[in-house]
Amino acid sequence: MELEKLLNKLIEKGWRPFGFIVQNIRKWPYDSRYYFFENCAGWKSLRELVSKESWLWQFVCQNDLYPPYIQHRWFRDRPENWLQIHDYRYWLIESALRGELELERFLLDNIKI
Repeated sequence: MELEKLLNKLIEKGWRPFGFIVQNIRKWPYDSRYYFFENCAGWKSLRELVSKESWLWQFVCQNDLYPPYIQHRWFRDRPENWLQIHDYRYWLIESALRGELELERFLLDNIKI
């Protein structure tokens, strides 16, 4: 599946990127790192798509759209501070650690519809 199709399926499921009601997302043909959000927000980069403001990871976690086979990982030493896969902050950190070239594959591998 292509990232463009995945993002449009998320919109069909109710994702409102950047707080806007979007009809369709299209990849910019000249640079695959940019996407056009029809009916609202204009062009956004792939890096902006994984930001906190896009509500991508919050939506994915609220709807359990991450792969079930991923083991829980912890980022802190005390249980009350653990970040686990059902916490959108975990995915924000994971996606921020990815380089531009592997970010699209990371999204495709870790968002399941």
